[in-house]
This record gives sequence, C-alpha cells and structure tokens, in this order.
Amino acid sequence: MRRVVLAIHIGNTTAKFGFLTEGGCIMGRVSIHKGMTVDDAVIQLRQIADIKGVSGSVDEAVLSSVSPALTPLYAEAVEALYDVRPLVVGPGVKTGLNIKINDPSELGADLVCMSVGVLVKYPLPSVLIHVGNATTLSYLDAAGSFTGAIITAGLRRMLDSLVSSADLLNPVVLAPPAKLFGTDSAESIRSGILYGAAAMIDGLHARICDSHPVASTVMTGDFALTVQPYCHTQMIHDELLMFDGMAAILERHKRMTKTL
Repeated sequence: MRRVVLAIHIGNTTAKFGFLTEGGCIMGRVSIHKGMTVDDAVIQLRQIADIKGVSGSVDEAVLSSVSPALTPLYAEAVEALYDVRPLVVGPGVKTGLNIKINDPSELGADLVCMSVGVLVKYPLPSVLIHVGNATTLSYLDAAGSFTGAIITAGLRRMLDSLVSSADLLNPVVLAPPAKLFGTDSAESIRSGILYGAAAMIDGLHARICDSHPVASTVMTGDFALTVQPYCHTQMIHDELLMFDGMAAILERHKRMTKTL
C-alpha cells in the first residue's frame, strides 16, 4: 500500500492541494472566498481527488495558510473526509528554519514552507524567488537561516493597476508578448509588464549577489513560468517547492514528537 500525504496551502484567492506519494505529487488548485463553509471545502477536496484520479485514503496531512479565517475550515474538511487531523504550520511547530528577522511571526507560512523546501533540496546560501500575488526575493544564508526578504508588487497587481487607471484601455490578458516593442496598447502593456518584471528580478538578484554569496537561486509561484523565460538570471524552477517543504516539516514534527 502506498503512503499518501495530503498537503494544502490556503492563499488569498486560491487553495492548492498536493497528494504526495513516493511516485511524485498530484496537484490541484481551486478558487476560495471568505464566505466558504466546511461543506464547500469538503466538496472541493473530494472533487479534486476524483478529477486527479486520487483514490483511497490519506495517511497524513499538513496545512499552511495565509488566511486565518479559512484555516480551521479546511482542517475540519480534511478530518471529515479522511479521518486525519492535519498538522497546521504555525506558531509552536518546529520547522527547522531559523528565522532571523525582527518579528519571526510576521513571516507567512507560505514563505516558511518554501524556505524549508530550499533547505532540504538545494545548496546554500540561496536566493528564493516567489512570483505570485506579490514578488519576493528571500535570502537563506549558509547556515540555513532566513535573513530577510525584498517584497514588491506581483505581475497581476501591476497589470490591474495599469489598466484600471486608464479609461481608454480594455482588459489585457497576461500572455507572452510577441516582440519587445508592442505595436498596440495590449502588446505594449504585456511587454512592459513581463520584460519589466524580469528586469526587476534580474536587477534585485544582481544587487543581492554584489553583497551576499549565492550557491543556488530557486524560483517558484503561480507566475514563475510566465516571467522566467524573460530573466537573464540562471535559476531553478520548482513548482513542488512548497509541498516538499511542508512534507519535510511534517516529518520533522513526527520525529520530534516521538522523542518526547
């Protein structure tokens, strides 16, 4: 019988599910909203499992969230479906990540899990680039400590802000630009957003490298594959980084619990 670990990350607008086995990870993503009920979450989980062909039971579960209101809702849904109480990444959970910022509680569970993923998978020191609702560049030093981050606007926010402030512009789809210089408004905006975001990431990464040693650079996030082709920086794309970090946290928690 294969062992299945369910990893769930609850973001601001979507929830991501990962069914992890020795053979790999089966992923799904759904939209979320503040008015959701436990039944909504149960239906989402069941439908994703059915659509992705994940049959049978789940042995363990781990959950991270940046939406406190929805955290207990999804935890209850996991218990209702699989009779498993998920480990919720948060205060009191020993992740193995030494967080060297002014207030470690400010670091979101998503960045904690992704950083742990870097620790267990890649050479240190490392730059972790997350391209999602916001774009962040975080630094993990040679000892595996999270020492700080640079946060700027995400691609979607840039696009929405630009289009919403111009009365004559129609909605623009964030698609690869056909060329550097656009010949209509939509093309010009796509070029500006994608080449601009790539140049910003390259520039910030170069500044980090000017003052910090870097052995690996890892990019992840919903828009990583959208912007990475336009970056000059050599980096590894890892869409499983968060789930792998969550699985590592779960294993560490189990080991520490057994020793108590």
